[in-house]
Amino acid sequence: MNINTPVIYMAQIIPPIQFVFGTMGNIINIILFIRPNLRTNPCSIYCLAGSINNILFTCLFALTDYLSNAWNINLSLNTDLWCKLSVIIKYLPYSLLLWFPVLASIDRFLSSSRNVQLRQLSNVKIARRMIIGIYIILIMLNIHLPIFARSSPSDVGYYCTIFSDEYYIFNSFFTSILYCVLPLILMCIFGILIIHNVHNIHNRVVPNLNNVQNTRLRSQDRQMIRMLLFQILITILLSLPYMASFIYIIVRLFYTDYNFSWSEYLIYYCFIGVSKYLYHTNFAIGFYIYTLASVKYRAELKHCLHFGFNTVVAKLK
Repeated sequence: MNINTPVIYMAQIIPPIQFVFGTMGNIINIILFIRPNLRTNPCSIYCLAGSINNILFTCLFALTDYLSNAWNINLSLNTDLWCKLSVIIKYLPYSLLLWFPVLASIDRFLSSSRNVQLRQLSNVKIARRMIIGIYIILIMLNIHLPIFARSSPSDVGYYCTIFSDEYYIFNSFFTSILYCVLPLILMCIFGILIIHNVHNIHNRVVPNLNNVQNTRLRSQDRQMIRMLLFQILITILLSLPYMASFIYIIVRLFYTDYNFSWSEYLIYYCFIGVSKYLYHTNFAIGFYIYTLASVKYRAELKHCLHFGFNTVVAKLK
């Protein structure tokens, strides 16, 4: 059996399923999160930004990765300039994949706090600034990627590669920390803090709101918190194997001679393939998590579908 065969089969079968369900789910997310009942919630703003980023990830990274790995179709990268530009364009949405859930978890921690000053930091204006800020920060942190990327010819065209072994080791460590390890740690920390705050949320008093408004606000907060905690749990479970594969290869690069036996290489190659597709599933599952975890989200979805159905029927009459 060819050592690449299992991974090639996975590369041909799994991504199209992710593309179809992920694209459909993210488009529905965008439609729902811009509705008046949801767009006033800062957590919804982060979810909206995350859904838009997931669409960009699908088009700019996952699709080109799929064409290359599954069918050896490399888009023309026959100049170093285009190669460098494509690297930063592709890897920006990839690097942001887990950071929007992190920002949403920070917002839910703030909104569920008993400290009035912390709760005031949970608002739409700050959410928009944080989204712009995280884009700027990650562009700056990824600015080194184009420096070492070079266009290289192959049997199926041109592809971008890194010729420096030292930089490859550094980049493997850097991306594993920035894209996976750090976001997962922050999600765990703020997830625990949110759970702690939830135990005290019934004692929270919101100034200048009557009891009915206060009850409704707490209900909406609880639904968003439940939705986010569910997403954090699933994200951690899907990302841990990918993080483990990064850590393993870094340890081998630093502390061993990096010589795999044939069986070790086959196991690792298959594991990294499976873990990568599990990690990439994060861009596809947001809609399904929100639908399962939030009554408010389901109500908005039903209302939107009902409105769309009535509009179509009216047009056909």
